[in-house]
Amino acid sequence: MERKVRARSESIACGAMIIASLVLLNLLSLRAFGRVDLTKRQLFTLSDGTTRIVRGLRDQLTITVYFTPNQPPPANDDERFLRDQLDEYRSIGAGRVKVVFGATDNEERRRAADTAGCEKAPLQAVDQRQEQATIQEVYRCVAFEYLGRRAKIAFLPPGVQGLEYEL
Repeated sequence: MERKVRARSESIACGAMIIASLVLLNLLSLRAFGRVDLTKRQLFTLSDGTTRIVRGLRDQLTITVYFTPNQPPPANDDERFLRDQLDEYRSIGAGRVKVVFGATDNEERRRAADTAGCEKAPLQAVDQRQEQATIQEVYRCVAFEYLGRRAKIAFLPPGVQGLEYEL
């Protein structure tokens, strides 16, 4: 009987240590963020030149993204890719890069995009199941403000390969 009690208490203690370790690891991961790019051509890694430029910023760089939500495929993946890339800018920018995402899902936000000089452009969506194509007008704009100067990419074409160099 004593063996069962001892085995049970050792199992509970082991389980508690595993849970405590996982909680501690999770808390540490909140503070120490890291990524590994395993692609051959390092598709998801910023170049050394971009890293030097972002780390050398002297003032706050504000990047505002105006994107229409729920864009037709394959353009709908671009927002996630853009978010990931701008998160990289923010993480190496040491607090000098501020990224704001503005979904143009209401009239006020669409006016803000228009005021920033963004262009609304048509994107074709093809529904292969129903064998029909539709046109959706979308915003895909990135605006920059640095040292009182403003610039923008009025419309990012679908498929954001080479986006790092556009930015």
